[in-house]
Amino acid sequence: MTQPFDLRGQFLISMPGLTGGFFERSVIVMCEHDRNGALGFALNKPSDFSLLTLFRDMDLAVTDALGDVFALLGGPVETQRGFILSRHALGQCSEATDGLYINTHTSDLVAYTPHLISGEALFVLGYSGWDADQLAQEVRDNSWLAAPYRADLAFSTPRDSLLERTVASLGFSWNQLSATPGHA
Repeated sequence: MTQPFDLRGQFLISMPGLTGGFFERSVIVMCEHDRNGALGFALNKPSDFSLLTLFRDMDLAVTDALGDVFALLGGPVETQRGFILSRHALGQCSEATDGLYINTHTSDLVAYTPHLISGEALFVLGYSGWDADQLAQEVRDNSWLAAPYRADLAFSTPRDSLLERTVASLGFSWNQLSATPGHA
């Protein structure tokens, strides 16, 4: 199987024709994409799970400000697994793309507290994953639109306007996208 393109370091924007289920109106930051498959995290799917609850359940040092910070739903795979996405390289993180770091180590969670509160880091439950060539087929089927990753959009945009702002970064609006695929 060949890998025709690499979406690592891109946003994937679900197209209007992708309806029903988790991926409807999703913005995914792509962290891996190779001949074995792809992995990313939805950035605009808030949960009702407060980080204050998480920290208390894990007997970690808490601040009341964490009560205003909620986990995001990163995708439908391994939804009980937590990930920290950050603009900052702390602890045992790895760089997913320029200026985007992933950390899965609970021992580093407290160090991220100020960044989680400020929005410079996001706590995400689960991930979005695709088998080899599955994502390429979905792109050919007009399910996804790619846009360059921008940290300002990922971390500074309110979750409820991320879809529209990411599409706008390409020079057009969500309403201009068609649910029907076309080919030139």
